[in-house]
Amino acid sequence: MRNQCRICGSTESQALANAKALGLQAELQNGVYTCCQLDGWSKEQSWAWSEAATEDRKLADALSNLPEGEQANCELVPVRFRHTRLRFRTPDRPA
Repeated sequence: MRNQCRICGSTESQALANAKALGLQAELQNGVYTCCQLDGWSKEQSWAWSEAATEDRKLADALSNLPEGEQANCELVPVRFRHTRLRFRTPDRPA
């Protein structure tokens, strides 16, 4: 896999980028997975993200195109955030 794979066409840098994106860099370097497997999984992951983004866009468009009467029923509600204090233990001060 020095320059380009004869099977999937991935270069060494593309295979490494795919492995990093999938969190499988060590597995690629150790020979557990091939560049061809990572190429397929990377394309599948990209397709899944694209489909999810399309679905999100459709939902956002549907919500923004509500009739005036339905938009009037929407209400903003204030939300309180609870702030917690963090206490750090130091060797000279027990918890």
